[in-house]
Amino acid sequence: MASENLKNRILIINPPTFDKKQYIKEGRCESKKGGQLTPQITLGIISALLTRDGIYNELYDFMAESSGFQEILKKRYDKAFINISAPTYESDKQVAHLLKRSGCTTISLGVLSTALPELVLEDFDVAILGEPEIAALEISKGEKISAIDGIAYKNGTRIIKNESRKIENLDMLPFPDRDMLPVYLNPRTGRPFTAIKVERGCPFSCSFCTAPFYYGKKPRYRSIGNVISEIELCKSKYRINDFFFLSDTFTINQGYVKELCEKIIEKDLNISWTCNSRVDTITQELAYIMQKAGCYLISFGVESGTERIIKENMKNLDLSKAKTAADICSNAGIKSMMYYILGFPNETKQEMENTLRLSLNVRSDLARFFVATPLPGSRLYNNRPNLSELNLSDTSCNLSGVPEKELKEMVRKAYLSWYLRPSSLLKALWTFETPWHFIKTALDYALAYMT
Repeated sequence: MASENLKNRILIINPPTFDKKQYIKEGRCESKKGGQLTPQITLGIISALLTRDGIYNELYDFMAESSGFQEILKKRYDKAFINISAPTYESDKQVAHLLKRSGCTTISLGVLSTALPELVLEDFDVAILGEPEIAALEISKGEKISAIDGIAYKNGTRIIKNESRKIENLDMLPFPDRDMLPVYLNPRTGRPFTAIKVERGCPFSCSFCTAPFYYGKKPRYRSIGNVISEIELCKSKYRINDFFFLSDTFTINQGYVKELCEKIIEKDLNISWTCNSRVDTITQELAYIMQKAGCYLISFGVESGTERIIKENMKNLDLSKAKTAADICSNAGIKSMMYYILGFPNETKQEMENTLRLSLNVRSDLARFFVATPLPGSRLYNNRPNLSELNLSDTSCNLSGVPEKELKEMVRKAYLSWYLRPSSLLKALWTFETPWHFIKTALDYALAYMT
């Protein structure tokens, strides 16, 4: 932390929800917590940038830390950067108003801030649009608001949107200040873990996803050496050996992944890690080297078992690849998790049954079932007034052609049908280090997605 300047105290906060529920809010990921929270990497980078520039700042992740928020309100800050999302916005804006009482300037960041600045500026002083790190630094340094790219603000009653901003050279960003972040635990092992953002941007156009909107369609990668250096720092300073490589589609650039894995093996880093991917971007050769480099789990988005739904929602996926991807992972000794979505616009009950049937035929180790959600920034967004409904586990945002009660039953049926099979239950158990870790995670998912 930089030396304290009483005239420029900066608060960086992932605010609590007043209903005590936990939500994932990191980049494009915004949903109720399932098994684990994604570490606040973006906020950590902002903190590191400010510290590097000599600006005093404090960072708090109140989704991971259950106490201390009332103490924050007793302090005085010049500016507060607040991580917001659609499902938590009612709480987020309350936090902004509480901080404003002491004269604090409030700045929002996140996908919602980018997608609906007109709404957000009813409660916040400034809205950051898109990647927030450099804009946050310039705001903290006191640069003229009208000259800062990537923000929106009010001039009287008029909303001003400055030029957009993309960070092309990701290596220019410092590593997250993990001294300022809480310890996050891997639900599979109970050991500390962290996330490392290796890439930003997605060339695909899936209707339900905000990644192309938030990060852009052009993938931008950190250099291999830069990623390796962060891994080494996490191991030496924080004793972290478990990682989540954050990327919108990690294996789309197979050459990059292969080179990263080769470097991890060459340096004998001895780490365990997981990533997200598409079922049509994994090969057997790539899976073998990923496993050798420490990959133990890959999560794949399959989404639907109906070709019409896949096509209309611009997934552009050959569904036969789902089974192939699961088999490739199994052959390489990697666990696989498949993501499915129920309740797409005008989807019928039979089409949801198709998805469940596909999930049962694909021999993955784990499966998750979400509800199609029109998040701001996605192609599905439909000006829904109640943002709190926009939750990947909330059926009240029902877009399908079936009643909400039936959609909720379909989600429950999907989980029970999938996990009550002896083969699925055994596979899931073997994914975790102990039965207790499995039970605890299963209860978390049940509370998030079946209640």
